[in-house]
Amino acid sequence: ESDSMVDVARFYLRFCVDESCGKCAPCRIGGFQLMQILDRISRGRGKAEDLPLVKRICQAMQKASLCGLGQTAPNPVLSTIRYFDEEYQAYIEGGPSYARKVKREAAEAAAAPSSHRIVMITARINHIEVHVPEGTSILDAAREAQVKIPTLCKHKDLVATAGCGICIVRNKGGNKLIRACCTDLEEGMDISTHDNEIVEVRRSTLELILSNHPNACLTCGRNGECELQSLAADFNIPMESIKRYVKDVPPDCSTGSIIIDFTKCIKCGRCVQVCQEMQNVWALSLLDRGINTRMAPAGDISLAESPCVKCGQCSAHCPTGAIVENDETSIVWDALHDEEKICIVQIAPSVRVTVGEAFGLAPGTNLTKQIYTALRRLGFKAVF
Repeated sequence: ESDSMVDVARFYLRFCVDESCGKCAPCRIGGFQLMQILDRISRGRGKAEDLPLVKRICQAMQKASLCGLGQTAPNPVLSTIRYFDEEYQAYIEGGPSYARKVKREAAEAAAAPSSHRIVMITARINHIEVHVPEGTSILDAAREAQVKIPTLCKHKDLVATAGCGICIVRNKGGNKLIRACCTDLEEGMDISTHDNEIVEVRRSTLELILSNHPNACLTCGRNGECELQSLAADFNIPMESIKRYVKDVPPDCSTGSIIIDFTKCIKCGRCVQVCQEMQNVWALSLLDRGINTRMAPAGDISLAESPCVKCGQCSAHCPTGAIVENDETSIVWDALHDEEKICIVQIAPSVRVTVGEAFGLAPGTNLTKQIYTALRRLGFKAVF
């Protein structure tokens, strides 16, 4: 959005001018003359009659040039004039600084909230009539109607990837099941979320995911807080019915802060999306294809060698125990019970207003005094 379209046209035209063989006059001379005019406009020295002249030269080059290079060289120039004529006029009227100002104001106007009224749609979910704004996903609309559609890869902070296939639903009259997380509810839809076929397909899909996941819940750092574990309980899957296929891959403990257990990854893509699109760190990526698809630090290196800044957002968004914080609880506990040690602790400022969420308190609740008291009771001699 910040690029000058005049300079974009000059960039592409310069390539064609430099590559011209010089055999035919329209290409050889026309390209040169176009560059001269665009250079003047770019420096704020253009005239009102320049644009009609540019169009005439472009027409001559397109119609009379000998080869494809000369015939297509004017295309970027004509396209930018056609779609960004106001920018060319701004360059001619007030120069580069004025053109940038006009473009910035136009961009701000386009980004301003629309004053148009919200279009509401009416549909049915499990025979319940719902009224939601146009563009609402079936999943969100179902939540408005107090209908729970199970999900695994979808997170409220992230754009739906439709990777797990657990949230499938049926639209009356449709010939296939659709994913609720990434499909917008449309006017007149009649959605069923829990008929026999849907539940059976969800169960089979969940069993497939579990067949590619280790059976190590009791020793997992996410035990009791694992979304996959909770779904398995909801669907009453007490034992494996599909042969388990899990590659033996050692965990990545290279950072000392974040532990990646690749065997527990269900390839939902949450960690990759939050790392790349929210944090703009690009430390994680999805590699390979098919059954060999895997999440790994970008470039297939260790996490310590990657651009990782140890923000912990990947761990916070992971639905399983594939990415967890390095737990040193046992080390601290042993130190507290060592009579020869004097244990002190320092609290990071953010912890004071975030730890309360784990106890059901509102985000931002300040628990400085409560944390201080709890740490003293645990046995710390000083709290900073």
